[in-house]
Amino acid sequence: MSTITNRRLGSVTGRRSFGKCRVPMIRRWGSHRIMDRGEILRWSGSIGIFYLLVPAYLVTSDAVIARVAGFDAVGWSGVMAVSCYLLFASLGLLLITTSIRAQVTRGRGHPFDMTGRESFSRPTQTLLTGGVYALCRNPMGLGDVFLYMAITGLAGAFWSMYLQVPAYAAVVVLNHLVNERPALLRRFPSEFPPYERVTPLLIPTPASVRRALARASKASSD
Repeated sequence: MSTITNRRLGSVTGRRSFGKCRVPMIRRWGSHRIMDRGEILRWSGSIGIFYLLVPAYLVTSDAVIARVAGFDAVGWSGVMAVSCYLLFASLGLLLITTSIRAQVTRGRGHPFDMTGRESFSRPTQTLLTGGVYALCRNPMGLGDVFLYMAITGLAGAFWSMYLQVPAYAAVVVLNHLVNERPALLRRFPSEFPPYERVTPLLIPTPASVRRALARASKASSD
């Protein structure tokens, strides 16, 4: 199990406290528990894999698939296509960053944990059901899919868009069913089943979108 220190930033010798910072987001992140060296390495490795290696693989492997198929895949191009791909990228980055922020600040866990096992990393300590987690149970995975679609579309890697991005989405679903769901049921036996019944796994439904908007509207009015 990775060792997570319980000391706050302001109480660690030689560390500067952000507790009095006037910027709300910095203050919230500053009050979060410090990561040890292993946690920092896991963060760096996860970011490198999901947002450097995977996109690079999707773009470069498209030529290999085209050679095997014997022809290039046809995709949407032009100004409207680029605008849509940029919209996908924006949605993906919004979902990813919002999910990371929620898991770190409210869930108090490792945002890239795909196993739910404390032997690998610190899983979330609170079940997240609001915000983007009211849209679907894995908004970070959905954000990855949007981002990968945008990258492959802008790069003209249409075989990867048609074949490998959906395959990635299938892996996200399978991993949830095999690893994440049993861990969530074990950690939140009374909270997770009701949440699971009304919230889709990866693709938001009209009902989940309405529910998320209603909760956001209520939170903003409080």
